[in-house]
Order: sequence, then C-alpha cells, then structure tokens
Amino acid sequence: MEDEDIRTALHKMETDKTLLTSSSYSANSVLWPDNRISFTEKHLAYLKSHPLLRPEHYLSNLRLKIKKR
Repeated sequence: MEDEDIRTALHKMETDKTLLTSSSYSANSVLWPDNRISFTEKHLAYLKSHPLLRPEHYLSNLRLKIKKR
C-alpha cells in the first residue's frame, strides 16, 4: 500500500461514526502545539516506524479493535 492509500483509509476510519477515533495526547509540542495528535497522524507515524508491518493487516486489525460495541 502506498502512503496516500493508507492516509485515505485512515481518514475514512476517522470519519466513520461506528469507530472510536479520538485524537491522543502527544508530548511533542513542537509538531503539535496543542499537544494533540490526530488519529490519522498517530497511526501513520506508527506504520512508518515499523516498516516490516503490512499496512493491510494493521488497518484490518485496527478496525476490529476500535469498533464501537
């Protein structure tokens, strides 16, 4: 998967009302002045820091994990 495909999939997840996709705290106030990192940016950063991870599998498992029940 290309970066843009991953970003698009994460953005779709973020706009889906059946998924829990709130922003998270980030200690890096240089990159995020309000100390909040968006759902999309958080997971993009994780995927970039773990290059051996298959994005298709990660996104599939993420959808299962954040589904509202």
